[in-house]
Amino acid sequence: MEKLQAWAIWKYNDVDSILTHPNFSAHYIDHRNLDSKLILDQQLAEFRASFIKLLQENHPFIKGVISKVISQEIGIFTKSKKTDIYTAFLRPCCQNISLQLTGIPEYKAEQQNLFGKTRAVFNMTNESETETNLGNNAVMSLSKYFQQLCKERRKQPGNDLITTFTKVEKNVGLLVSPLIQLFVGICESVPLLVGNMLYSLHENPHVIDRLISDVSSHSNELIRYAGPAQYVIRYCVADCKFNGHNFRKGDRIAVFLWSANRDEDIFRSPDTLDLNRTAQANMSFGKGNHACLGASIVREISIHMMEAILSHLPMDQISWAEAEFTGSKTIRGMNKINFNA
Repeated sequence: MEKLQAWAIWKYNDVDSILTHPNFSAHYIDHRNLDSKLILDQQLAEFRASFIKLLQENHPFIKGVISKVISQEIGIFTKSKKTDIYTAFLRPCCQNISLQLTGIPEYKAEQQNLFGKTRAVFNMTNESETETNLGNNAVMSLSKYFQQLCKERRKQPGNDLITTFTKVEKNVGLLVSPLIQLFVGICESVPLLVGNMLYSLHENPHVIDRLISDVSSHSNELIRYAGPAQYVIRYCVADCKFNGHNFRKGDRIAVFLWSANRDEDIFRSPDTLDLNRTAQANMSFGKGNHACLGASIVREISIHMMEAILSHLPMDQISWAEAEFTGSKTIRGMNKINFNA
């Protein structure tokens, strides 16, 4: 499979500008479907505002689910005597949260099938034809599944986010994409983020005592320092000049979020985890119309998870001797974290 070439953008202000510029879209653009993609961008921008508003209005429900599940799962983990924090706590906890938030039925075989598809989407790359095909097939299967769920919720409402969204948005097609993003993000990205946060404490043990007493106030710096997203792709939708460079319609741009978060012109001593750092918007969740829709949920889960871990698991009993990173070129994180119970 031919490797796709891309321009690279990595400075914070340039990343900010590209992500919010109307001439750069997250949707693949070619000369045949330009108009339809621009219309889609406009529709998604309008729906995005409604989606985020609904998440804010349902914050008590979301926070309640997150708190309950994490409390249950950390209890199960500490009693189980299992040693791998990632596979025995972080992943099952995030999967359970995503199931309860979306109200997906508790059929174990069906759930495992869903999780397998989210992993295929998560591992989707442009470097391997096999993985790309598996990812595309998984997206199609998940789309059909969530479309059916949305139709069922309209007939039989439940206490879940899908029911809430279907009450205000009649176009099921617009609901499917953000629901897949939310589900995959919680199941796959959040465990890597929290794993990275734990590794950050291993690298910076002097901050542990402050975080034990207050994770929430320092979450922005933790997410900047430990965010798993490496880069996102944008496509130029019209010829334009940006920062002295002439981009042509269809050009592919790799926007490096991780590098933007380490820009020394924006963050003093960027490679240092500094809990005294003044608030500065980081790029871990992207920005603009295609920023992470579930950013508020991801932040909430990561804070509660870190609080639970710091309260129940002594940091000096976490071993990093066999630590492993996983993910793709676009997102990376710690996926093997041993706890010496």
